[in-house]
Amino acid sequence: MLNIISEVNVYLAKRTTLYAPIIQNVFKNTGSEEIICRTDPSTAVESRYLDGARRGGLNFSYYCKSKLQVTAREQLEKIITALDLERVEITEGLTISVSVVTIPVFFQLTDTGEYIFQSSFKLEYLNNRG
Repeated sequence: MLNIISEVNVYLAKRTTLYAPIIQNVFKNTGSEEIICRTDPSTAVESRYLDGARRGGLNFSYYCKSKLQVTAREQLEKIITALDLERVEITEGLTISVSVVTIPVFFQLTDTGEYIFQSSFKLEYLNNRG
């Protein structure tokens, strides 16, 4: 399922302007502006079919860090706009549908004065690549 999130991140980077590359799972503290994507605890349900196709879903979140609260919130709003989709084929054979679960919310103020905001999403997918 992490491969699906990686493909969603590539798709997202093509659809909107990001202030930093998306890192999966943890901040690397390479600067005051960073974006991470993490899968959230959720039931990992996947149906597999005889032709090799897979259908499933998962929850995931984006976390945006910046010295300015407004910058982190606005980045999440751009991500929401880019991902709040009907069913879309993001790569050959992989179709997704993403819906917003939470609007941008304050998550943490770091020791170095950076604000982290978070927004959660639900993803449903159909992978026909077998």
